[in-house]
Amino acid sequence: MSEPRRTPMSELARRIQGLAGGGKNYPRGSRRARVLAVSSQKGGVGKTTTAVHLAWALAEDPEKKVLLVDLDPQGHVAASLRSLLGGRKGSLAEILLARDKEILDLAQPLREAPLEVALSDKRLAEAEGVLATKIGKEFHLRRALEFTRTHYDWIVLDCPPHLGELTLNALVAADEVLVPTELSALAYEGVHDLFDAFAKVSEHLNPKLGILGILLTRVDGRTPAANASVRTQIESTFGPIVLETEIPINSAVRQAQHAGLPLFHSAPQAGAAQAYRRLAEEVLGRKAQDQWSF
Repeated sequence: MSEPRRTPMSELARRIQGLAGGGKNYPRGSRRARVLAVSSQKGGVGKTTTAVHLAWALAEDPEKKVLLVDLDPQGHVAASLRSLLGGRKGSLAEILLARDKEILDLAQPLREAPLEVALSDKRLAEAEGVLATKIGKEFHLRRALEFTRTHYDWIVLDCPPHLGELTLNALVAADEVLVPTELSALAYEGVHDLFDAFAKVSEHLNPKLGILGILLTRVDGRTPAANASVRTQIESTFGPIVLETEIPINSAVRQAQHAGLPLFHSAPQAGAAQAYRRLAEEVLGRKAQDQWSF
């Protein structure tokens, strides 16, 4: 009886890689992106504005490549940057549900800008429901960033304002998380709940996930006493995790959104624009922490 035909190890490895979703059409790059999830349970705290402006400010370094990924089905990144966008490329929903596609398939440059973006699409909300039925549902985005992250220095993920499958995928794919929050009692409670979820993700799904910090946004300079009260409560609970940079309420933000431009284009001298540049500087010099219990 003849011996069974043996499959060469190189061929076997290629088959296994293909089954695992590793059969990509891209070579590995020479970079290793820090993947940052911008996450908040509460809408209206400047989450997308923060993701857009932080990514933009990081990309102003000519030696760095930065990609902004919009995981929010509302598509606010596209709305914020619509005056600088060309045509759309593909579907993020399809990429997340496929086995062999990369976020790199969607990356597109902005006009007159250093930043690249991968935009949300209308099918993303439907895709979130489909993800909930998949085995390994939490790891789809990580898989789709496997090669992409080797072509960038930073990848900023704008998460939906709730803890669904898309946000969970972002937290599993991320190295660190940034939490924007207002100076309000309700926002404080939301941050506490969010950190409970982060702790579970870190324990069971992504032990490398760290806290970059809590960013105080929409700070109203007209209410210093109320600000001080909530700030004291937040700092007494979260301590050094609260960033030094604060983002003020600024009418220029709304005007920029209406024009579909970042503040750095429409009002570069505005207080909020300068604050976001300070945020980028602080982020570059900051090391994520792995403390989750407060």
